[in-house]
Amino acid sequence: MMHKLQNFQHVLFTACLFTCLTAPGVSFAAPGDLITAFDTDGIVTSNPTTFDEDSINDVAIDASGIYIVGTDNFTGNTRWRIEKRDLTTGALITAFDGDGIIIEDPAPAGGDDVAYDIAVDATYIYVAGSYRDASSRLQWRIKQYNRTTGAAGWTQVSTFTIGSVAGPYDIAVDTTGIYVVGYDREGTGNDRWRVEKRLLTTGAVVWTQTFDPTVDARATAVAVDASGVYIAGMESSIGNHRWRLEKRNLTTGALITAFDMDGIVNSNPSPSLDTPTGIAVDSSGIYVTGTDNSADFGQWHIEKYNPTSGAYVAAFGTNGILTFNPSNDVDEPGAMTIDTTGIYVAGIDSAPGTGDSRWRIEKRNLTTGALDLTFGPDGIVTENPSAGWDDISAIVNNANSLYIGGSDAAVSNFPQWRVEKRDKLCTYCLDCGLRMHDGTSARKIICENPSASSLRVYKAGGPANGYGVLLTNPATVDASRFRVQTPAGVKALARYGDWVLLNTYSGGCYTAPPASGCTYTGTTWQVPGAFTPCRVGQTYCGCVTPFCSYSCSPPTNYNYQCQ
Repeated sequence: MMHKLQNFQHVLFTACLFTCLTAPGVSFAAPGDLITAFDTDGIVTSNPTTFDEDSINDVAIDASGIYIVGTDNFTGNTRWRIEKRDLTTGALITAFDGDGIIIEDPAPAGGDDVAYDIAVDATYIYVAGSYRDASSRLQWRIKQYNRTTGAAGWTQVSTFTIGSVAGPYDIAVDTTGIYVVGYDREGTGNDRWRVEKRLLTTGAVVWTQTFDPTVDARATAVAVDASGVYIAGMESSIGNHRWRLEKRNLTTGALITAFDMDGIVNSNPSPSLDTPTGIAVDSSGIYVTGTDNSADFGQWHIEKYNPTSGAYVAAFGTNGILTFNPSNDVDEPGAMTIDTTGIYVAGIDSAPGTGDSRWRIEKRNLTTGALDLTFGPDGIVTENPSAGWDDISAIVNNANSLYIGGSDAAVSNFPQWRVEKRDKLCTYCLDCGLRMHDGTSARKIICENPSASSLRVYKAGGPANGYGVLLTNPATVDASRFRVQTPAGVKALARYGDWVLLNTYSGGCYTAPPASGCTYTGTTWQVPGAFTPCRVGQTYCGCVTPFCSYSCSPPTNYNYQCQ
């Protein structure tokens, strides 16, 4: 959603440090890692127009695929673009409109045709956007498509006659209708808060609610549950945007007065421009994320409210409010999603430096707002693929994965579409207490069910109580289930085990190794530290003592393998 509110792009840096393998030959990422089966590296990029800006504005998923909406620019003319891709591979699903892509240009001569948001139900997808009419006024456009074939259903337009700007910023759906929120200028000529409910079957208006302040107001995010529809946005006086959260009746659109006594909660994080960018709701609360400008050029801000009373949930953050400032430049959350294990907030920070932002994804505790340290390094994943500005505008989740949509500036400094798939839950992955220092700070190592194995870490060539680790190639027999990114590529920790006796050879001497894999050097069997920790797959041929020679003294030889 952030792309719809701000005209800058954000950046991406791959920080996938550790991967756990949950079955031989099958790779599963640890929480926060890219899932490489998705377009071979966890990332799908597309660049519809190489000479101008292309942007993803929203993403939705169901069991059949991932739906991506936004814009491309064809000869300088902004068009609607909708893609459907495979959840596993990221490939376009060609049954959807013949090639996986729908392109529409509602007003070819007017430009500024933007698909902002998408929602999906059991049969259809619903896209809300805008187009510029012959009088150069932006109008709302909401359209239904078959989710399998991409075939067009109904189209509805909200027509405005005052001012030249208007836009629907978010859309939600339940079994009774579609909820679209944004702004128009039909009242005093200022930006006016606007909420519509439309029928699923025809798109006809059920109800419309507006709020016209003395200066400006825009509804930017919407969520719905069985008790009401929640709308977040901003209202302003001169130079000061404050947050506004409403709860409205599903049937009539009227404000529900039990919610903070008048149906409205206001929050004013700073005396500057503060804007919510995402909202989610569960039985314990309403979560709203956005920006506040109380620190340098903006910081991340999350609030949690009681869904019935509208009161802050005091256990969350500090009395219901959580703020954090990743850098001393532009830091902004762009979207959020929740599940039963946590809150996922996606946006940008400018830690790489002024003019160079990076993607940032955090997982936080639903109750306290604290970072979930099982996700990524210390609860945070960041990426930075270019030296320009890239954008995160959407994040959604299903049972196992996160899908994040936005843009990057890695091609000719013009934004291109970018979608990532990341692991959300690794059922068998645990923080096994190991840490590796990356030169700046200690990083945790995620491993698969360490209680089921005799995992040990030793200094290579050192004593059992030594320190450090030995790296090896992932495909080698002694590779552990740990992976670490090094300048030389992905390496594995060498896996250590115990010597196990395979065979006993007695009654004769041997002029060649008595079993495949045994090492012969000089006139003795090589003894690689037989009764010290060993690398899995190593073999040992010899006696109990390391002096078993051709003279057959002592007369018994042994074949051990490290397991």
